[in-house]
Formats: sequence, C-alpha cells, structure tokens
Amino acid sequence: MSAATASVISRVEVVLRTVELDCACRARLTDALARFAELEARREARRELAESRRQRDLIAGIVALMSDLDEIACDEADASVYAELAYLFDDVAEAARKGAGALRSLAAGSGEPPSQDAAALRREQRATHD
Repeated sequence: MSAATASVISRVEVVLRTVELDCACRARLTDALARFAELEARREARRELAESRRQRDLIAGIVALMSDLDEIACDEADASVYAELAYLFDDVAEAARKGAGALRSLAAGSGEPPSQDAAALRREQRATHD
C-alpha cells in the first residue's frame, strides 16, 4: 500500500480511537477499515500492473517506429535522422524504467519502489547466474 494511503488509514484510526463507541461497533469499524485497506492495496496493485502494461505497449509502438533504422545508411546527408532515432532509444529506456518501477512496486507489495541498493543487488545476482 502506498505511503499516502497508509497515512490516511492511520489518521482515520486515530480519530476512531477518540470516538466513544461500544465494543461491537468499534470492532465493526476496525474490520471495515481493515477491509478498506486491503481493497486499496489491491487497487494500487492493479494500477501498477496496468501501468507496466501501458509502458510495454508504448515500447512496442516505439520499436515499430525504429524500423527506419534498417533503411538508413552510415553516410546520410541529413545527420538529424541519427539524433531522432537516438531519441527513440531514449524513449524506450524511459518507458522501460517506468514499467520496471511499476512492477517492482507490485513485487514489493507496498506501492513504493524498492531501494536502489536492492535493485542493484538483484542485478548483481542475475549477472552472476548468467
């Protein structure tokens, strides 16, 4: 769950503690709040997965635009064509970064990306297995 959602739920819990309620009513409110937190976590997970899919689709579209790379030569009269294609590679990298971030948030189950140290450790582990 995201930090913002967790913060809202915590604030509601604080307010509920100050309200005089009978035990049964307090228990029902506590259960309802727990269900709400679970639903919010699921909503955020769906959002992260949808974002990663959106980035994948964006990458596929950019790669289709890169087909021009097969048609250019190394001695093009207009050198801006190289820069334009380089920007497409930059766009793929950015979309990949965002998609990976969304999936890392989903994997962490917290809605927050893992630390860079954790990501670097996973890259090292993959490199040693290859």
